[in-house]
Amino acid sequence: MNPVNWFGKNRAATAAAPTTEAGAKNPLIPERQALNLEKQEGAYLGTSVDKITTLRLEDAPGGKILRVEAVAQTQRAFDVRLIEDPAEAGTLSYTLKAAHPDRAAYGPDRSRKISAAMFLTDQELAGVKTVRVAGTSNALSARP
Repeated sequence: MNPVNWFGKNRAATAAAPTTEAGAKNPLIPERQALNLEKQEGAYLGTSVDKITTLRLEDAPGGKILRVEAVAQTQRAFDVRLIEDPAEAGTLSYTLKAAHPDRAAYGPDRSRKISAAMFLTDQELAGVKTVRVAGTSNALSARP
């Protein structure tokens, strides 16, 4: 038994290059991204969260990462966003908002914890002395 002969003789074949018209679209590349939250249609229905518990600015290459932890009014909050607010010079101000389901479920604080993060570039932080994040009942601030 010779294992070289098990699959028959090898034959070389050349594959023809696919031809497309100029400007033809590739059907494998989607025209729009389904997960792009910035371009979703409709207004954002989030409301301000109850209480901000933690605010951290962590160093990262090219800027800082703003991490926020909070307690929402109800369980199952989703689509958490940091919405920029107008502020005085030298301050970046955000409100932490989250969307809530139609049927509210209440529970202890640990079951209502949510978090959000965003990257702030060095250019965005130039001249900023304070970063502030507000909720419904409190606000926390940090220095970059």
